[in-house]
Amino acid sequence: MDEAVFLVGLERDNKPYTLNASFNSALRGARGLRITEPLRNECRDESSPEDRKPLELETVVRVMQGKTNGQEASENIHDILKAYYKVARDRVVDTVFRQAVDHCLLTGPMSPLSLFSEKWVLRLDEQNLASIAGEPRRIVKKREALIKKISDLKSALRILR
Repeated sequence: MDEAVFLVGLERDNKPYTLNASFNSALRGARGLRITEPLRNECRDESSPEDRKPLELETVVRVMQGKTNGQEASENIHDILKAYYKVARDRVVDTVFRQAVDHCLLTGPMSPLSLFSEKWVLRLDEQNLASIAGEPRRIVKKREALIKKISDLKSALRILR
């Protein structure tokens, strides 16, 4: 848990940046949605919402130019942050899994599971293995009784034929 808190703290406390190539793709997607959504609204026919009216070039120009510098800057910043956090979220999930979960808990040198390895299991004798991973004795006895009953019923069926 300490490792996970440390990793999340690194992400939260440092400046947001990425060299991930998918950032540009995510940014184009965020900008594309921001631009196409108002155009979709313009294409809707008020009298019949399921029908669409044609999109005129003047409508595209009006939608694209109808913003102040502050609105445009705000939307650009929002697009950049949306794209960054989409990429960063995936990175954080992978990093926390690889370092905090896999390395610290499952496979690393200080893993609590290092005592329970396949080599250790292979060294167990049959009795110890059965006591750790075997079925409860009542289940074993019930299975044996059912197997005997099946055998007896098959014998009886053979006699009847």
